[in-house]
Amino acid sequence: MKKRIYGYETEYGVLISSSDDDVKPPMRLHIYDYMEFLVSTTVKVLYSTYRKKGIFIENGGLFNYEALHTHFFEGLVEMATPECATPREVALYHTAQTSILYNIVQELNRNIKDIDPAFIGRIFLGKSNEDSGGKFMASHENYLVEDDPGYLSRLLLHLVVPLFWLVHLVLLAVTYLPLILFIPLVVALSVFSSLLSALCSPFKFLHGMARALRSFVFDFLLKEEFLINQFARIHGDFSRFIFSPWITAFTWALSPFIFRKIRRSLISFLVTRIIYTGTGKVEAQPPRKDRTADNGGIFEISQRARAIKSLCRIYFDDEKRPMIDMRDFFLEPLSALRREKRLHVLFSDTNMSSIGLYLKAGVTGLILDMIEDGVTFDEVQLKSPLEAMKTISRDLSIREKVPLRRGGSMTALEIQRIYLGKAREYVHSRIPDDHDARDIIEKWEYLLGCLEITPSLLYRKVDWVTKKDLIGEVIRDRATLSELKDVAPWYSYLSERGLLAGHQVPRALIRSVLKEKKYQEFLSYLTEKHMTYEDFWEKMTLYSEVVKVDLKFHEVDEEGYYYQLLQSNLVDSLFTHQEIEEAKVAPPRHTRAFVRGTLIKKFGYKLSPLEREIYMEKIVQGKCKIGWNKFYINWPWKKIKLDDPYNNNISSIEREINE
Repeated sequence: MKKRIYGYETEYGVLISSSDDDVKPPMRLHIYDYMEFLVSTTVKVLYSTYRKKGIFIENGGLFNYEALHTHFFEGLVEMATPECATPREVALYHTAQTSILYNIVQELNRNIKDIDPAFIGRIFLGKSNEDSGGKFMASHENYLVEDDPGYLSRLLLHLVVPLFWLVHLVLLAVTYLPLILFIPLVVALSVFSSLLSALCSPFKFLHGMARALRSFVFDFLLKEEFLINQFARIHGDFSRFIFSPWITAFTWALSPFIFRKIRRSLISFLVTRIIYTGTGKVEAQPPRKDRTADNGGIFEISQRARAIKSLCRIYFDDEKRPMIDMRDFFLEPLSALRREKRLHVLFSDTNMSSIGLYLKAGVTGLILDMIEDGVTFDEVQLKSPLEAMKTISRDLSIREKVPLRRGGSMTALEIQRIYLGKAREYVHSRIPDDHDARDIIEKWEYLLGCLEITPSLLYRKVDWVTKKDLIGEVIRDRATLSELKDVAPWYSYLSERGLLAGHQVPRALIRSVLKEKKYQEFLSYLTEKHMTYEDFWEKMTLYSEVVKVDLKFHEVDEEGYYYQLLQSNLVDSLFTHQEIEEAKVAPPRHTRAFVRGTLIKKFGYKLSPLEREIYMEKIVQGKCKIGWNKFYINWPWKKIKLDDPYNNNISSIEREINE
């Protein structure tokens, strides 16, 4: 296979289970801070110069905090693999990093009082695309691709991009206006309250009032909830308002030139590959109006399908979340002029199985090789990729056909067969001795063959099949997935109002919570379905058990169902324990990650569990910091660039450090 950089980013939801509702749970930012310290007791780390709060670890990967500007203190944990040279490497390093988090969560819960002495409960880490509240999380694939739009297009890009780059700088300056106005306001209020307090202090009857005023002003300004969260929310909303028209215009201007050839052939592949890369999802929200199929009731193949709203654009708004993200060209407009670009794929389920991730990266990498070499797939272009994605995700039989742009229709399996056939021919004629390519073709063909017979054959290898089988064991002889579909709206509705679905409550309480109009609708529902009140709660109990399986399948700890299956050797793993342990500390040898990892080994720190007090001094405030493409030996003065992602020559970097 071609020389290429592979990368994988995964967001992990932080779930908090409190045993005492009267005690406020710790903020997720504070949980992350403690996890960051625990990572530094496991492997050597250096603080990150990346735009997000985080640390790089000695295998070259990144551990960081991810949060929306509207909820700065309630974010997610994210891990990104180092730059990898092969699909197998990217699957291995992702597995190793998840293993680090698996151990850290156990340590975190053993020392939960270190975060908040008053908190009683447990912290869980969810490796899923959606949490129990319906909030989306993500896993993103990264591929370094050759994207040469042609001479005329390059000329137009050189005319358009500098113009948008200048506009970008002007708008960036405008977005800092709230900060410029905010700082003098804070200073003025602080000075005013201090002066007023000083002037009133000689007068006994005004002294208490002056002190109360000063305390109020300082609490209002200096509490982190106001200074960080509230200001971040205001600044973020203002920035979105300013940049939104520019982003729409820039996306429109880039679309004819960026990834055009890749999009034409890759989109249909991304949409249909979910039949073996999907992780499965129980629909815990009310059934959608766009549901046309009844093949799986409440279960879908892909977790991520519902989150994707567009094909290719600059990702700036969750309502228009794209399949392929062009945000790099928003953050660095001049990167659009480079021949090699990062293909950032957002339509990617978070795989639990290392085999699933290996094939997802491997088959996609092979298809990209073919596209770059001129192979086309025009005959399988979908008429409406977004609609096809929803249809395929809901079709557990994998037999429903989706319309093609050139007329006719095919199933997802038939489309994948066409990709496989061309890939097999490509490997046989051009790279017959490539072991990685032949292994990918062999495993890909095996998966499609099993899916053609029955998906159940892939219980040990494909996440959505494994999860569906577990759910089947729960509901066996009690109900079917389709029969539980009608309970979904009531489960969601009652859970949102504080009634624990799965625990029968008195009719009077239901009536008071639902109010009269909704209660009459509830009674009509029972009559229509020929259900007694007890029958309804029996189904609700069963539905809650199904939702529990869906969530606990993705837990990253010893109680997570997938990891219990893995420990019992009931699902397959691509890697040995020794390979995983080595990947925690040894960076990939054939990319820039090797340089980064070597620098972290030399200049980084690994603390003992008793050294939390010096974490800030040694690591956060340390003189050595590192990023994806830079290293600071004496922050912020001496910077060493690591621009070439393929450069693994540590000797030249060490010479530059010693100069």
